[in-house]
Amino acid sequence: MESELNAKNDESIPEPTDAGHIDGSDLIRVGLVGCGGRGSGAALQALNTEGPVQLVAMADLFEDRLNSAVKHLGARMATRPERFDVPPERQFSGFDGIDRVLECDVDVVLLTTPPGFRPEHFEKAVAAKKHIFMEKPVATDIFGIKRVMTAAQKAKKHQLRIGVGFQQRHHPSYIEAAKRLRDGVIGRPLFWKAYYNSFGVWEPRRTRQQCRNELEYQQRNWYYYTWLSGDHLVEQHIHQIDAVCWFQGAYPERARGMGGRQVRTAPRYGQIYDHFNIDYEFADGTHYISQCRHNPSTWTKVGTACQGTNGSFETVRYRECRFFTNGKKSRVKSVANAYQLEHDALFAAIRDNRLHHEIEYGAQSTLTAILGRMAAYTGRELSIRDVLASEEQLVPNTVDWSTDPPIAPDEQGRYPVPMPGIYHI
Repeated sequence: MESELNAKNDESIPEPTDAGHIDGSDLIRVGLVGCGGRGSGAALQALNTEGPVQLVAMADLFEDRLNSAVKHLGARMATRPERFDVPPERQFSGFDGIDRVLECDVDVVLLTTPPGFRPEHFEKAVAAKKHIFMEKPVATDIFGIKRVMTAAQKAKKHQLRIGVGFQQRHHPSYIEAAKRLRDGVIGRPLFWKAYYNSFGVWEPRRTRQQCRNELEYQQRNWYYYTWLSGDHLVEQHIHQIDAVCWFQGAYPERARGMGGRQVRTAPRYGQIYDHFNIDYEFADGTHYISQCRHNPSTWTKVGTACQGTNGSFETVRYRECRFFTNGKKSRVKSVANAYQLEHDALFAAIRDNRLHHEIEYGAQSTLTAILGRMAAYTGRELSIRDVLASEEQLVPNTVDWSTDPPIAPDEQGRYPVPMPGIYHI
């Protein structure tokens, strides 16, 4: 498994053949699985790529969310109606929505459900030989990571093009910054810092009384349950974790850290932490301090920074990268929409029959985020070998409306929260 996870994007990938090939002028038919805000956004970005493209099928666990997304996307594409063709017979709700979409004549499937379902949906899309865009993270547990990497080998064999939602890797400022850092503009990195400190995410959307059962309650409020989101270190801060690892050209071998629930303690906030601070360590001894926090009315910062032997570097507001060397400041700045650029790259690769396989770094960065979460949850120093050897499986093998969620509240509605020193992997 370690050798698979350390594979390079451009190694051991056969040259594309006619399998899954679409000529540049051909219509690309798209299916959407997961109709929340990010799913609707990904669909719009897919529909705004160059060449003929059409959204033809949509699915969501909940019919009300599906209907809302159909209405929203239809309105947004009113000036280009030929790109939106999703009649009622190609609108699906329920846990089998992924299967129903894959049965339609789609070329590309967008996987944007809560991350806990990503491994299962990725496996099914690969088996159906569809090109794929999948949001980050690609899993919420170690069992899921292993499923994804096994399916990734099949995706290579089928010559499938796969995009993963780390849009910063497509932003011109970040691409140029990565090149300069690799060229040694600030010398050898001495230590890294990364932040995703914000006021938080959306409030729980439904009460327990508004839901048919406990499973629906957790699905509606998925962000607050580790089996569905991975916790905010894995679901959100993973963007900065991925950026540092990309800039460093390596992934950490071990981590130690801390976290907890300080302000978001009410039962409606499920079980996830509201802050983390992780000390990652690369093989060469370089340390990377990674912190994230959800807390209203506090200092906010989202970005990365590095101190090198000959200068320093930082990212600013997703659009700008600054370098400080020899007493001088330089910067690279672009207002390009990286969300659009990541879809432009995927769809261009499909049309041009070019390699596009982002799953290795998608899995590596997810694994790195999970390593940090597990170090904080346990209160222990852990290595990549430790977590890969663990049997962590948070997501049940099968989930339907008769399934009991993997965690349940007590009589006061409170969920078990991972306690350092007690929690084990």
